[in-house]
This record gives sequence, structure tokens and C-alpha cells, in this order.
Amino acid sequence: METNNKYIILWNELLGRGSSSNVYKCRDLSNNYFAVKIISKKYITDKSKKMLYNEVSILKLLKSEYIINLIDNFEDDE
Repeated sequence: METNNKYIILWNELLGRGSSSNVYKCRDLSNNYFAVKIISKKYITDKSKKMLYNEVSILKLLKSEYIINLIDNFEDDE
């Protein structure tokens, strides 16, 4: 289990895996549960990075009960 200022990632609860990312169960400090998608930068090209930023921008705008909701996002050096 790892924590930052807002979330605790439950590393032993892998929900899914993709070619450049893994999805884990996590919770916030109020015990609300979420899925967190962790993308490895070593597999991301400049074109893919631009597409990812576009996807995040769109998800921030969308609010619907029929699609996933982006709660938060951040980027680190890794």
C-alpha cells in the first residue's frame, strides 16, 4: 500500500493491465474507492503523449452517469 497526500494505492489489487499501463484499486482519505490508471512514460512516444493529454482534457469536461468520470490527474517525472 502506498499513500500520497490524497490517495492510497492498493498495489495488491490489480484491476487491469494494458500495453503501457496498469489499473489498480485505490481509495481516498475518506474511504471512497476508485480505480487509478498508472501509465509508464518509458513506453509513451511524443505523439502518444499528446493524445493522452487530449484524452484527459476531454474527460475533465465530460460529466455523465453512463461514462467513467475523471476525478483527478497528476504527472510525475517517472
